[in-house]
Amino acid sequence: MRDWSGQDPDDALLQITRRFLAAHGPATREDYARWWAMTPAAAGALLERLGDEATPVEDDGTAAWLLTAHAGEVEAAVPSRAVRLLPAFDQYVVAATRHARGLLPGDLAGRVYRAQGWLSPVLLVAGRMDGIWRYER
Repeated sequence: MRDWSGQDPDDALLQITRRFLAAHGPATREDYARWWAMTPAAAGALLERLGDEATPVEDDGTAAWLLTAHAGEVEAAVPSRAVRLLPAFDQYVVAATRHARGLLPGDLAGRVYRAQGWLSPVLLVAGRMDGIWRYER
């Protein structure tokens, strides 16, 4: 391990924050806090420390953050009409929150995010979790 070099802990946290937004933005401070197991205040402070690298946006009336470098891609994005079957514990479902009303109808939340951290396979329609599914022979 001769090539090992130390990383400043503060720089490492900012890098993790950038990578989270790259994969899951736009995201709220609560989304990031839940994912990284920290308080929303600490998550918000890290998002703000990114400065011009992150852009505050509004997502269905909720304050969220997006990497500034991705803002053009998001503006130009065309909504997908695809239907997909996501497996249990798919990253799309894991990263969303139980409160992501734009992605998940309220009556479905308890069936997707089940007791003891179990996540059901999801029917995704146009980017929205519209049901659950299971395989049967």
